Amino acid sequence: MLHWDGMQIDALLLDLDDTILDNRAGSGAPSVRFAQWLGDCLGGLDRGVVIRQLQASSTWFWSDDERHRWGRLDMTAARRAFIGHAIAALAHPAPELEREATERYCALRDASLAPFHGALAALARLRERGVPLGLVTNGAAAAQRAKIERFDLAHYFDVI
Repeated sequence: MLHWDGMQIDALLLDLDDTILDNRAGSGAPSVRFAQWLGDCLGGLDRGVVIRQLQASSTWFWSDDERHRWGRLDMTAARRAFIGHAIAALAHPAPELEREATERYCALRDASLAPFHGALAALARLRERGVPLGLVTNGAAAAQRAKIERFDLAHYFDVI
């Protein structure tokens, strides 16, 4: 059995996003590629300008409690909302570009999602030591289940 500060750990609950899976990975090179593409679509805008507006629009979206509540349950709709906000701020509303941009952004983010370095090895060691593990998440069930399946995480956990 595992101990922490002299106390036995009876079970360990772990969050999925930003604990096991690194959601920040999509904010690096994939975001720069996306900003370059979007800037080109908007008439050759500088990607730095586009990045700053995307960040401002993301902050705008997530700073509102009601948007945050529904956005956590539908990340595609949340992304479309802040991308649409950014496009409107940078140029003019463009529903077709908004849809295409959201699809591209989601694909880039999803492709860059990965477990933190060492996370899967740590889960394996905990299982070997017999620590009961639970996986918790506050994301939308279908999207989270897809991540669990994509990274073959279910076998590490006693309960999800």
